[in-house]
Amino acid sequence: MTTSLTTAEHTGYGHAGRLLEALAHQNFVMLADALEGDVHLRALVAKGLVELEGSAEVVGKFKFWFGDTDAFELLDATIGAVAGRLHLSWRVRLQAPRLGEGWRVVEQQAYVTCDQSGRIARIDLLCTGYIPVGKELLP
Repeated sequence: MTTSLTTAEHTGYGHAGRLLEALAHQNFVMLADALEGDVHLRALVAKGLVELEGSAEVVGKFKFWFGDTDAFELLDATIGAVAGRLHLSWRVRLQAPRLGEGWRVVEQQAYVTCDQSGRIARIDLLCTGYIPVGKELLP
């Protein structure tokens, strides 16, 4: 069986990788470069549904989620393809005063659509919320 990628999927891998690299380094300028100017984000997070338009708004939300930390570590990240879309996932361990004392773990799953340039034009995202380390397996 032969598998082929569309042009958008093929070029999108580079921008998807750039997004994950940007997260790993908390480099929000690099993250913006991976996105189309009119990118759409639809995210289901612990507080409910978030919908944003435009790279400045989307980057601002990622900066809110993953910026301004005392400690930050990307634990895991993956990229794959699903039916013409790219699947990205990442798990982060962080400490941030706004989250309270101690370490937190957060994982996000995203399905992204890329335009013909490969930049990310749409992100559909699901988030675990910030889970205190040591409570991951508690009911």
